This record gives sequence, C-alpha cells and structure tokens, in this order.
Amino acid sequence: SYGVAPINVGGRVMGLVHADAHYARRPVDNTDQSILNLFGEGLGHALARATVLERVSALTTTLSDLTGGAVSPSVQNSSYGLSGREVEVLERMAAGDNNRMIARRLTISEGTVKTHITHILRKLDAGNRAEAVAYWLRR
Repeated sequence: SYGVAPINVGGRVMGLVHADAHYARRPVDNTDQSILNLFGEGLGHALARATVLERVSALTTTLSDLTGGAVSPSVQNSSYGLSGREVEVLERMAAGDNNRMIARRLTISEGTVKTHITHILRKLDAGNRAEAVAYWLRR
C-alpha cells in the first residue's frame, strides 16, 4: 500500500512526500495518510521558513555592504550581544547549513565559522548548535 502528500509553499506544490507500508505488510490507512499530510505540511512550513531566512540573510548582507558594516543600535540590541556576522552565521545554522556551506555563503573560512559558532554558543549560553538555533528561533 502507498500514500503521497504534497509539500506546499506559498500555495505552490514544491514536492511530494511518498510512503508505503511494505515492511508492515498492511495497507496505508486514513490515519497513516493524515500523518503523511501533516508531515508534508510541516515540511512546507520548514521550507518556507528556510526561504525567508535565506532572503533575510541576503538582505542583511546587502545592507551591510551598502552601509559599510554599520549596525543601528536597535539591530545591535535585538541580537542578544551577537555581532552582525555572528547573527548571519546563526541564521545560516537555523537554515540547516553546515560549516562548509556557511563558509562558502559568507565567503569566510571554515575556521572562522567555527570561531563564530564558539562565540555564539558562549553568548547564548547554549550547549550545542541545536540549542543555540532553538533559542534564536524562540526569541
């Protein structure tokens, strides 16, 4: 038995989630399909959020380039003591990027990314990346 659910982002189908119950040796029932639909919906929200974070990061970088890196006091105060670059790294972490991807996106070395992450963890009093991202997303 087989089930499928759409991954919707902004009213457009961006992908499909497929599942079967082959190893369970039973048909996919309404409960399975409901769970699959919820999973597809959740993936759509995650994809939409990642897209928004990517756009915000790009706009932040453009704004930083245009202003020569000057940060307004309101932005500095809302960042929980994080530097502008640390915020950019944390936003990329929240989007699911690994260190190499962050380094490429921000045109810095992986070592610099690791240093920023160390500072982020210390400033947010987080034990690991996931905890830092969760704290940042809840703010």
